[in-house]
Amino acid sequence: MAAEVDVLKGFLTELGMKEVHHPSETSFYAHSIGVHSYFLAIGSSSQLALAGLFHSIYGAQGFEDFALPLSRREEISSLIGPDAEKLVYLYCAASDDSLEESVDRDGPPRLWDRFKNRPLEVTAAEFDGLLWLTLIDVLEQDARWVRKDLSNVGARWAPFLRKVSERLGPIAINEWNRVYGGLNISEHFQ
Repeated sequence: MAAEVDVLKGFLTELGMKEVHHPSETSFYAHSIGVHSYFLAIGSSSQLALAGLFHSIYGAQGFEDFALPLSRREEISSLIGPDAEKLVYLYCAASDDSLEESVDRDGPPRLWDRFKNRPLEVTAAEFDGLLWLTLIDVLEQDARWVRKDLSNVGARWAPFLRKVSERLGPIAINEWNRVYGGLNISEHFQ
């Protein structure tokens, strides 16, 4: 059973996440809270919201400033539930290249586990959850500052995230448009 959100926030605080700088110009803790809140605001499942709260807990490609050892997966699973923890693991483990290639292809995803250096098997529902985490992680950051600086790390993902949002449907497309709408993305990113 997932713990109460206040208990989970306390856990993240005890880990020192408030002191870890995040590329979104805030703390890793504040960004994680932001991703969780974003999921709640768009009416996502509690599973996705909890996965959002812990989305980069094991480190993510491009963000290795904080990484809980994988030996603590069972502990995280007991806090947020096994399904949410699995999404967190997928988010942290899937290589960016394999994720982008999987979105571009029509068939089943072919993800690569960067921790274990082997294919990463996922169900269709898990892949959708991974795509939601990927989308909301970047949108949470870029909603605050993309219009100020199109050279930032998040905005470079805008064309890829458009494909992700189209795959996920109307809510995702609406959120992509809310953050990037009105920007001439093709002018800035090829």
